[in-house]
Amino acid sequence: MKRLPVISRTKPLVGGVPPLISIQEALLNQHLVIPKRYIQNQKYFAIEVLPPNLINSDDVFIVAGDNHLIMGFLMSSLFPIWVRHSSGKDHGVIDFKTAYNTFPFPEFNARQEAKILERVSTVYRARGTSSGKQLSDIYCAGDLPDHLEMAHEDLDDVVLEVFGLPPDASIEDISEKLFEDYRNLLQN
Repeated sequence: MKRLPVISRTKPLVGGVPPLISIQEALLNQHLVIPKRYIQNQKYFAIEVLPPNLINSDDVFIVAGDNHLIMGFLMSSLFPIWVRHSSGKDHGVIDFKTAYNTFPFPEFNARQEAKILERVSTVYRARGTSSGKQLSDIYCAGDLPDHLEMAHEDLDDVVLEVFGLPPDASIEDISEKLFEDYRNLLQN
């Protein structure tokens, strides 16, 4: 079983999980980009991979590299649940460093990894059919197009499976499991 461990703010890389970086560090590669703000009913974050010349560091958080497996966990509905419950905020500015650094990335096997990567690709394809619209407009409107919502829900099913949760897990069940896994990480 592989595991994407929680990272430390003081270490540049732990077990393959990239740290948050500043725009000055984002020179040549593409990086995961996460908006700094979200709205209360936003089920998924508008996370994308961008080259440095398209990144406005005032509006986003940057995660080094373009690891699509990490993106799969962050694009699921579990990560926004973690952000809201770990930061104690229902809307507004994300305490992303804390949320990202404490998110209990689970252990997973090669089959689950392949399924997550396939579902991330499906989300990308679904986004591509919403041409002419900015991702922030699509995600913050509170009403994703059906095909994009279905792609995210398919990703959720796999991520829930990896965490050992049923596809119909409630927000409370998910939050409880995430905090349980986080507490277990602290003890190890």
